[in-house]
Amino acid sequence: MGLAFLRWLIISAMFAAVVVFPILHSRNVWNHGRRLRVVEAGKMYRCGQLTVAGFKDAVEHYKLKSIVNLQDDYPDPDVYKTFWDRSTISEKKVCEDLGVKYLFISPDLRPRPEVRQKRPRA
Repeated sequence: MGLAFLRWLIISAMFAAVVVFPILHSRNVWNHGRRLRVVEAGKMYRCGQLTVAGFKDAVEHYKLKSIVNLQDDYPDPDVYKTFWDRSTISEKKVCEDLGVKYLFISPDLRPRPEVRQKRPRA
């Protein structure tokens, strides 16, 4: 029984080292930077929902001045602090703490032909 237990222990450790840890690491990296990409260097970048640590790194690395949220359903979403720390903080608060301007732009979802009839003039 001792040899069988030791064999399963070694197999489990190898499985964790080869499969589980790389998956967790890739998820951690993905959540931290969440597809942060350059659209036009020095002017515009795009990304998914970053973690607080990801926001800090992006602001420092790219010298960001403004963050624009285009998520119509979430005007001020809560973001995770890190992949491992699931406590949340408001995205607007993160931007305030980092000294970055936070903008929310709600997209106009009306079809172009209906704009004049359905939307009042400004």
